[in-house]
Amino acid sequence: MRSIVTILFLFYLVSCTNRFPGKQEGTLADSSTVIAQSPVKDSIRVYTYEGSSGKVNEIYLKTAPEHIKAILAYYCYQFNTGCTDTANCDLTRALGLGQGSLEHKALVMKWLSDEDTKISIANGGSVKPNGGDSYAWLSSLDLLVAGNNIQVKYLSSWISKDIHGKGQGNDEYRLEGQKVNVLGRNHTELDVQ
Repeated sequence: MRSIVTILFLFYLVSCTNRFPGKQEGTLADSSTVIAQSPVKDSIRVYTYEGSSGKVNEIYLKTAPEHIKAILAYYCYQFNTGCTDTANCDLTRALGLGQGSLEHKALVMKWLSDEDTKISIANGGSVKPNGGDSYAWLSSLDLLVAGNNIQVKYLSSWISKDIHGKGQGNDEYRLEGQKVNVLGRNHTELDVQ
């Protein structure tokens, strides 16, 4: 009896490791390498900045529902995602949008209608191209989706003239009908020098 229980338990463990979305891997925007599993348990690494370019999990984005794409497009308004200029950014392009385009704005506003989002979109976001005196960029962005609950975990970096720093975000959303409600956006500065 004990051996049957042990075998069933092992079978369960093996089957569980194949069901978690965090185990999904996909090709990057340059299709030369594979995105590593996200360090956030059971999550999906959507974006990472490596060296001098952004890497996007395009395989995940091909099947991501529109409300998830809208959440990701919101972060494209907040952070540089491998932008060569204010109109061409890696994550925005992978979403099929032009940075700050009418389509970009419409997608975000269709799903997110909180006051902070409205103000950010009305002001055109805060994206500046790489290499400027002052800009912020995403180092990584991970998603954890559990039913209608969506958690976004990100690491960011920024520079402003002579000072620079890093931050992290742990933001929570809930899909309710045809809208995504913001449950909380929590950004913490980690290192300012």
